Amino acid sequence: MEKPNQLEWDSYCISWSASNATYPFLNGKSVLLDSINSKKLFWELVEMTQVYPSARHKYAPLFHNHSSEWETIYLIPHVVTIHTKTRIFQYKILNRQLYTNKSLHKMKIDSSPVCTFCHTSEESLEHLFCYCGHSITF
Repeated sequence: MEKPNQLEWDSYCISWSASNATYPFLNGKSVLLDSINSKKLFWELVEMTQVYPSARHKYAPLFHNHSSEWETIYLIPHVVTIHTKTRIFQYKILNRQLYTNKSLHKMKIDSSPVCTFCHTSEESLEHLFCYCGHSITF
């Protein structure tokens, strides 16, 4: 069920009465307002409006990850190492914030999008960590 717009919400609040104290769109089910506290209401609303990082949408079709694996993937930088710089590097990879020649070329900072190591194709994150001959040897 989709969230109401401001006009719907205003009309709902005006028509609300003590005899019919329900909140009809809380995860698609009616809930009595008398039986819910503000903390539960807050977390239900947060869950309804949760937005996933854009990198997750980009990685999903590339690597066919299931939604259940993302919690584990997001924990990897915290579990693997205690070194701050390594965690930052992993975070940048995970959130697609690591600049490669392809992205630097789009920003007109680098003159060529070609891979620094193999000089055969564009240097993207996928190429750099999965397909480049120099990185595969590691």
